[in-house]
Amino acid sequence: MFLTVNERLADLQDLFFNETWFLIEGILWGILAWINLRPSPARRWWIGTAVAAIAVLTSIGLLAVFGVIGRTIIG
Repeated sequence: MFLTVNERLADLQDLFFNETWFLIEGILWGILAWINLRPSPARRWWIGTAVAAIAVLTSIGLLAVFGVIGRTIIG
C-alpha cells in the first residue's frame, strides 16, 4: 500500500516507460511512410513536419514533468 505518491516520479515513469511504446509505434508508422513516399518534395515536407511535431510535443512533455507549465489530465 502506498502512503504517498511522488507525482514527478510517476510523470517521469510515464514519459520514459509507457510513452516509449508510443514512440516505437510512431517509428514503425514513420518507416511505412518513408517506404511509400518516394524521394520527392513530399518526403522532405513530411520529414520536416514530423521532426517539428516530435520536438514540440517532447518539449511540452518535459516542461510539464518539471513543473514549468501546468499539466492537463484528460479522462
